[in-house]
Amino acid sequence: MTSQTKKEVNKAYRKLARELHPDHNDAPDAHEKFELLVAAYETLKSEVSRNDYDYLLDHPDVYYEHFYRFFRHSTPKVDVSSILGISGIVVSVGHYLRKI
Repeated sequence: MTSQTKKEVNKAYRKLARELHPDHNDAPDAHEKFELLVAAYETLKSEVSRNDYDYLLDHPDVYYEHFYRFFRHSTPKVDVSSILGISGIVVSVGHYLRKI
């Protein structure tokens, strides 16, 4: 699949999505198949995630060592100051409630 261009991946995804979408497919497992298609497309649409996936397929013995390498693009970016601010508020409320 690494030789496929982004345009070819999008075209194949749209074609399969029309066939497998639960609104157009009355099969009992249509929803599950469509979810699998969407998950595959999310991996294949980006060159970086596709390369990470190919690496894990080629090196299954190092999967757990490179867990972060594969999932680094899907983790949400959070500002550290907001985490510290919310933690401070939670601790302050806890101390306040403890004194009551």
